[in-house]
Amino acid sequence: MKNKLFFTICLFCNLVYAKEPNLSFYTQTGFEYDSNVLKTFDQSQSGFLTRLLLHADGNFLQGNQSKLSLQYNVGGKIFFDHTEQNMIIQSFDMPWSIQLNKKQNVLFKTSFKHQNENDDRDPDNLDVNEDFLSVREEAAWTVQPNAKNRLKLQGQFGYFHFFPRSSFSFFSERVGLEYRYQLKSRIWVSTQYGLSFQQFQNSDRSDTEHEFSIGLHSFIIPYFSLKYQFEINESSVDLYDSTNHRITLLISHLFGQRDKQEASLFSIHFLATLQVRNFPSVTAQSQEGVRFLLTGAEDQNFNHITLKLSYHPRDAWALEAKYSRFSNELSSQDIHFSRDLYYIGFRHSI
Repeated sequence: MKNKLFFTICLFCNLVYAKEPNLSFYTQTGFEYDSNVLKTFDQSQSGFLTRLLLHADGNFLQGNQSKLSLQYNVGGKIFFDHTEQNMIIQSFDMPWSIQLNKKQNVLFKTSFKHQNENDDRDPDNLDVNEDFLSVREEAAWTVQPNAKNRLKLQGQFGYFHFFPRSSFSFFSERVGLEYRYQLKSRIWVSTQYGLSFQQFQNSDRSDTEHEFSIGLHSFIIPYFSLKYQFEINESSVDLYDSTNHRITLLISHLFGQRDKQEASLFSIHFLATLQVRNFPSVTAQSQEGVRFLLTGAEDQNFNHITLKLSYHPRDAWALEAKYSRFSNELSSQDIHFSRDLYYIGFRHSI
């Protein structure tokens, strides 16, 4: 893993100095309380930790018709007591947008994420190491024939590798078609269909998932988005067949003025995902239940609520408080799971 980290840093530095890009940085640090550090269905243990993050954002190619940029993050978690959970996380996204003409745009995006957790074990042997590597390539073609209609065709493929258990690793492919219609100047409705495939390593299992969704989006202050999605998962292993109703609500609001400037003094964000999942195989004892907990996708597989409040006394500084909860109240799982996170910290733009 050291070689991958070194390669990523070298790639980032070469891009920085080769193109003389427009760069921006910010650092973020804070303290967090985790009610379920080991992510277990039972025998949950709580703990405090410190979060650290460095974010870099640069534009390397920017013209009238093309833009190439890179967002790089490196950070970590340092636990006060559960030191076996200490980890380093790094990721980068490289989107390349090309404006073909006034009505058409294409986007190519490369994404990479790596998580490396301390190899130590807890005294009760409940911890499972969470080292993983995720790589994804994405392409999208957007057509907007007029001001009120927008059509997007997108496709992606990727690979997820979970180092402790290769049976959790998989290749994935997805295609999707989204249509948006403008009701008013900044209010849109959307409908989307997605088809995705997963092939698991060291296993005969392969999954096919169909996604159908409708949404309402308001691009004004406060920003509002409400989306309903129905998912059907068909697996070559009948045990993993499932259906899911997913409702996602996002509200963002800016308020207060700082010294009569246009910049807002406060921002508040609320994100909620409610899922009614028919998936009886996901229990504390099943392999799928463990996979859902450990592969970095809690917000995709469980009910999820996040409330974040930011205070911006200066352009470069922000004080942040955030609450998040993950749970499985409305799923068909026969054992309860919940995890609450309380965070307070600050962000500084360099």
